Amino acid sequence: MKASRGLIALATVGACVLATSVDTASSRPSATSLPKGGPTAAAVKEAKQLVAAAKAKPTFKAPGAQVNGSVLKNKSIWVITNVNVAMNTPIIQGIKQASKLFGAKVTVFDAAGKVSEMNRGMSQAISAHADAIVESGIAPNLTSAPLAQAKAKHIPVVDAFGTSVDTPKLPGNFAHVSILFSQGGKLQVDYLLSDSNGSAVDAVIFNDTEFPSEAERARGMVAEFKRLCPACKYQEQNVELANVATQLKSLTETTLRRDPAINYILADYDYQAQFIIPGVIEAGALGKVRVISPDASAPNLNLLRQKQQLVDIGEPLTWSGWAIVDEVIRALNNKAPVNENIPQRIFDTTNLPAKNNEATMFGTSYINGYRHLWGLK
Repeated sequence: MKASRGLIALATVGACVLATSVDTASSRPSATSLPKGGPTAAAVKEAKQLVAAAKAKPTFKAPGAQVNGSVLKNKSIWVITNVNVAMNTPIIQGIKQASKLFGAKVTVFDAAGKVSEMNRGMSQAISAHADAIVESGIAPNLTSAPLAQAKAKHIPVVDAFGTSVDTPKLPGNFAHVSILFSQGGKLQVDYLLSDSNGSAVDAVIFNDTEFPSEAERARGMVAEFKRLCPACKYQEQNVELANVATQLKSLTETTLRRDPAINYILADYDYQAQFIIPGVIEAGALGKVRVISPDASAPNLNLLRQKQQLVDIGEPLTWSGWAIVDEVIRALNNKAPVNENIPQRIFDTTNLPAKNNEATMFGTSYINGYRHLWGLK
């Protein structure tokens, strides 16, 4: 589900943030001392190395052996998704681009964020004798009954960002095309520790435990704190999606006024940050309190350019659409699924391009990479 990527129904909203800009770099602490409550010099050094690696533009890594892409010729692929969720648009675009290489037909069914429609779409695809089904941004457990029916009909089902890549698959679920959410959470903490430069850390983690993938992300944050900075102070607060727009701004302001020592906020997904930042501004803490979130969604990247958000972490979605087709091809070739190695990249003001363009942000090495894997020149 990514409430970030995996939310079953999350339309992109404009960030309701005051037009205020603060250079967070100018208020960053120096490394002249290592106060109690902060990371050691060794931990800061390791965090900086991890951040530097994750800021580099990714290149395609073949997920497995070559497969015969021609099996996709004139096949029918159904995509069950929520069209109003912005992340699904580039995923569908990627699926169509890759499928077009073999003349495969792509049918998109809009579930409109309703579980009943997700199941109806799956059933409709099965009745239409689809050769493969894709669930984009839908947790597989929400459609377990039609998944079993698809298995009985020998129709492979691939899901994208409905769960973490390492989640055990349900009957009928051929493959997950996703990221390791816990790794994304670790990268958020790595950046925080690098940015702290060894000064005391007092952080808030706003998680969303209703979604397993986001709960996993938060566990990754906690694990990295325990590994690299056991002296760091942090607290967790759970805010479910339905309450983000109505409660998170005021909760952020109240939390900061109650504990003025807080200097970092880690969000479980970008949509949260769009309401955390106005709360930071209302508390008069912009510049002192640094906000870190994942997804690299357009509103948040704009907040980063305005220096209201410290950093964002995201993954390439059009690229992921090609990865989905790779899994479909492997299924139709009776091959085992593979980990598609979807990269996660850190963006801050030093490597974020002037415009939001996936090709510029993540590169296009995957195009020739997949073409080679599928036997195309």
